[in-house]
Amino acid sequence: MTLKYKLIEGDFLLLTLYLLKKDETLKKANIKRTLVQSTIALAIILILYFDHQLLFAVALLIGLIIGLIIRPLRLKEKYFDSCKKQAKLYASVSNSNNEFNLNEDFVEVKSENVDVKRTLTEIKSIVETQKHFFILCNIGYIIIPKLKIENIGIVRDEFVSLSKKMNIEYISDLIWKW
Repeated sequence: MTLKYKLIEGDFLLLTLYLLKKDETLKKANIKRTLVQSTIALAIILILYFDHQLLFAVALLIGLIIGLIIRPLRLKEKYFDSCKKQAKLYASVSNSNNEFNLNEDFVEVKSENVDVKRTLTEIKSIVETQKHFFILCNIGYIIIPKLKIENIGIVRDEFVSLSKKMNIEYISDLIWKW
């Protein structure tokens, strides 16, 4: 199977956002950080309360609640900006036409700047989102934008059969949103 397409900055952005959102260690670190900060703030609130400084305790409690509401939105915006910078870098390096080849033994992506060849055993998973196919390898990844290829059903069937044949995880995440 051979596909020809051109990647743009948005393709790289969606890949980095997808990988970031699925990163369990980052989720755990954010939860731990929030719990530690909330525990410290609650301890200070209790100290102020028992010291009969109710006004400061209530003000700090309101600040804590507002912070807990705003924090996820602020983190999401911060991570989005970081991913956007990274996507710009990727796009500037590989802003060219790509040719994707799937053979019996390997996958290959050829472009003006770089040629990448991976054996099928190096593929960890194939992810299908609403707008892309992401082939995640042990080292690196391959992005295939659905909007720029024809016969998406045939491509999907090829990837599903490849995943069954090579025991590769196929993830259909069609409702994924950042």
